[in-house]
Amino acid sequence: MFDRAVAGPDAPPASLGRDPRFPFLGMALSPGQMREFFNRVALPFLCPGREAGPVRIRTMVYRPGSKCAFVYAFHFTDTLAGPEQWAVVTFDKGKGLESAFYDDPHGPDASDGWPRGGAVYLREYWCRVELFPRDGYLPSLPMAADPSQMAALFDRLAIGSGRPAIDVLSYRPHRRCVLKYVRASPAETTEVVGRVYRPGPRAARIGYKMARLRLHGAAHGLTVPRLLCVEDAWNLLLQEWVPGVPLPQVLAAAKTRSEAAGPVRLAAAGLAALHSFPLDVPEMDVQSLEGELARMRGRARKLQEVAPRLAEQASALLAGLAPLAQGHIGIEPTFVHDDCKPAHYLTQEDGRVAVIDLDRACLGDPAVDVGKFMAGLNEIAVRTGADHLRTLDEVFLEEYQARASDDGVALRARLAQVITLVRNAMSRFRSAPYSDFGEPSLLPSLLLQEAAACFPRR
Repeated sequence: MFDRAVAGPDAPPASLGRDPRFPFLGMALSPGQMREFFNRVALPFLCPGREAGPVRIRTMVYRPGSKCAFVYAFHFTDTLAGPEQWAVVTFDKGKGLESAFYDDPHGPDASDGWPRGGAVYLREYWCRVELFPRDGYLPSLPMAADPSQMAALFDRLAIGSGRPAIDVLSYRPHRRCVLKYVRASPAETTEVVGRVYRPGPRAARIGYKMARLRLHGAAHGLTVPRLLCVEDAWNLLLQEWVPGVPLPQVLAAAKTRSEAAGPVRLAAAGLAALHSFPLDVPEMDVQSLEGELARMRGRARKLQEVAPRLAEQASALLAGLAPLAQGHIGIEPTFVHDDCKPAHYLTQEDGRVAVIDLDRACLGDPAVDVGKFMAGLNEIAVRTGADHLRTLDEVFLEEYQARASDDGVALRARLAQVITLVRNAMSRFRSAPYSDFGEPSLLPSLLLQEAAACFPRR
């Protein structure tokens, strides 16, 4: 019998309690129990005769009451060398996951029968198990992760030569996978990034935004990846690989505040350039400060049942922002990144800054982008514990203000900064509730403390 227990009543504020919708959450958080689950329950359907070695949790996505998905990594015991096998396990006590699975043409022939394509639904555990690159919501991912099929595609598009080496840069189960391809030949080495999406128009829309923004960025000292093509049949976007060092890595290596301030100012200039992009992109959402606050208050309410003390602290901070957030109407929307954080800015050898990951780019209040970036700087300071990084948010805001014509951006950015720190606290709890030592993570509480310290005053 698998242990379903999670946290007890005396656990710290950011401890994970029981969620009645996911009774197997305790098992899912235990690598040892999940190894037993794979070997006794899942792998006999997926890979008869094979067993998993030690299991580790690679990533976790947990939304109380709605979704719980884990990516596990392990080696099969008969192939301990070489790359790890990934397995995505999605838990859902409701009928939605089961219905989606059996509507999937790659699903099993019978309720507990032989699975096709490396996936199986296990009704007893209310979960779906998929062996990467199998992903029922990203049907083209197995092709995009296949060197032979990608070599044929690259040959057709005249992109490099040779069999590509493939590396996974990021993977959000059922939503998106980002891959890096390297085609090396005696004559040249070609590096390409591929982005796999769900079926639909998203790849084409993102490609259109990238192509338009690249032309604008070139005139303002901002590097944007070059779009190579959108393969509609695969829901695959191909872009050039942009060289550069991610800003968090640059800041971690900085020994003084002045050494760190230069790259931060460069990123602020890059964001100001992005915000000056002409508004000619159709069918875009419009993001606002009020909308961001409402969404985060909703997330805090959903945490109440599984982490009441964390939810109460987050809700109190967000409630305190509500009066300050009122009245910010009539803000002229600009083109915004909407996932604006230091990790999406690269410093380059020529002194330019590159911006990446434009999937969520839309129209909105530019101050929300500014506040999100500032919150990212705060989190870097919290994670590293480096005192000389603690006031870089002020450097960023000062540089941005010098390049923007919005007199009210500072207060709105401070509000967005606090909202984002609260959001990050909840997100870190949902993606990594425990430290490497098995104790409740302190990061969510530290980020809430940082949010309180950044609380704006009129």
